[in-house]
Amino acid sequence: MRTYQQLMLWGGLSLLAACNPSDSNDIQTEKLILTATLYADGSTAKIKAALGKEKSTVVVVLNGGDYLQVSDGKTTSIMEFQDSLINNINYRQTLPLNLLNSYSISLNRPTQNTVFSSTFPVIPDSFAIVFPINLQTISATSQPILNVQWDNKVNSEKLTLTHDYQCTWTANPAVINEEKITVNQLNSNSHHMLELDTIQRSQRTASLSLNNEINDMKSTLITRYPTTTLTLNQCSLNIELAAKNSTQAHSEFSNQSRLYSVREYPINITLTP
Repeated sequence: MRTYQQLMLWGGLSLLAACNPSDSNDIQTEKLILTATLYADGSTAKIKAALGKEKSTVVVVLNGGDYLQVSDGKTTSIMEFQDSLINNINYRQTLPLNLLNSYSISLNRPTQNTVFSSTFPVIPDSFAIVFPINLQTISATSQPILNVQWDNKVNSEKLTLTHDYQCTWTANPAVINEEKITVNQLNSNSHHMLELDTIQRSQRTASLSLNNEINDMKSTLITRYPTTTLTLNQCSLNIELAAKNSTQAHSEFSNQSRLYSVREYPINITLTP
């Protein structure tokens, strides 16, 4: 059995873990944890799946004839195995996207003459962020509160708004950074995910306090470098509205197994002082 360190994507979250790949034919189906996500991307359904084992950190690799396949009720395709630090250990496949179709994922175990099929939950309807628009430049001073707006009311189990800031600052005088290098430019970043409430979903808008976020990042830098004056150059702000539905997998799998249907709408804007 192989053992190595790698980045493992689990349940949609990235974490550093020691993963011990394990052969599927050594594990009973009831001990397998299936995590599968269908991403609605334009006219394509992108499906990703991973298998784990209960009470263990192992990532399961299908072998001994076992395989995963996906179907939209018209087309059936075997999922392709991927194993790398970038893609992690998982299985992927694409199908044409049609909201009228029912999508499923099946674990086939020919040596046991069994097939365990699970149906993905309803795919969220399409939506788009209408303000701000992609690649727009906004002054954080003139618009300290950014009201993100989208076009359609989204009916989904969860609706989240992710906002990631990556900012650059000029330091005067220059400072010695953590790598012991004298620099006059510093970087800061922050990540937030807001789960939208009933009012925000109904009004199709959510507010982001740009000034507060920028000031918090500046305060953190000042704590590290108290003898310099910081001036904001600009920020790259990635905003993503994501709708997600979930359901349980086939009852033969571990009850920790989940299937997700997700639709995302990302944009990137530039913030200036």
